[in-house]
Amino acid sequence: MNISKNSSTIDFEILRILRQVTGWTDLVLVMIGLVGNFFILANTIRRKVRIFTKFFLISEAMSDSLVLVFPGIRYFVLIVLNDDIQNDSNFICIFHSFVTYLVTDFSAWILIILSLERYLLVKFPFNKRLKDLSLFHAISFSCVMFALGFLKNFIFFTAVIDPDTEVCFLGNMKLQLLITVLDMIFNLIIPSTLVLFCTIGSIIGIKRHILKISSNLKPISDTNYGSQILRMILAISVYHLITSLPLFCVLIIIKVTDVFYFYGDQLLYTFDLACALYISNNSLKFYLYCFSSKSFRKMFILLIHDVKIKFGSLIK
Repeated sequence: MNISKNSSTIDFEILRILRQVTGWTDLVLVMIGLVGNFFILANTIRRKVRIFTKFFLISEAMSDSLVLVFPGIRYFVLIVLNDDIQNDSNFICIFHSFVTYLVTDFSAWILIILSLERYLLVKFPFNKRLKDLSLFHAISFSCVMFALGFLKNFIFFTAVIDPDTEVCFLGNMKLQLLITVLDMIFNLIIPSTLVLFCTIGSIIGIKRHILKISSNLKPISDTNYGSQILRMILAISVYHLITSLPLFCVLIIIKVTDVFYFYGDQLLYTFDLACALYISNNSLKFYLYCFSSKSFRKMFILLIHDVKIKFGSLIK
């Protein structure tokens, strides 16, 4: 009786089942994330908040939804159905790769804008230009971010389907490693660091200058409300760091070392888990908002109450 062979077969079967569970978990995360982002949109539209802040809160929810639709559904199909959407054609290979990285950039960079806006408002409470930031300014910032994202991800227009392997491929392994490292720097390390410093600085500033701010800074005149917005931004930034780091580490290990050839199945499952964690970052923000902000919870409860009233009146 070959014990090692049977053990290997059992291990492979366990990993296969675990991968299937992870794949279906991805789909669940996509569904609850889309529902949560819809509630963020509905809740944010109803809130009395600066138009500049409201624009980027809405943009964040939309970017998160696109991240769930593109890489989220791709991971589900790849794991459960063993079919990579990116390999269907050259156009899908280029389009899917470019859009995935672009919306991921937006999702991370918007947090910088929101936290920096709060910090500057606290630091310079009497600055008229900061108080008068409008929809035009928000759209201008978005256009700049789009231009930077386009330049950063322009390389994906060179992606092609390899004729031998029929796999969506971009350059060589060194180029892919460079892209992964750049993404880790510009989508994880820099945003998380800036958001952390800006948010903590804003909270300290509110506590130090509460009397001066309360009479001159309308958007955060209610210190409790202002602090809750900052806690929301801080919570999703910390969660973003925790859930994104494993995926970047796994990708770097795969592209730098030969460990995949020795522990391919185990590393593949680790990659699946890292992808699920990464998707949860864009899926659970609504629930993090509710957990970290009392005012957001109140507005959500009011929203549900109004929906019930309107739905009841329609039935009658």
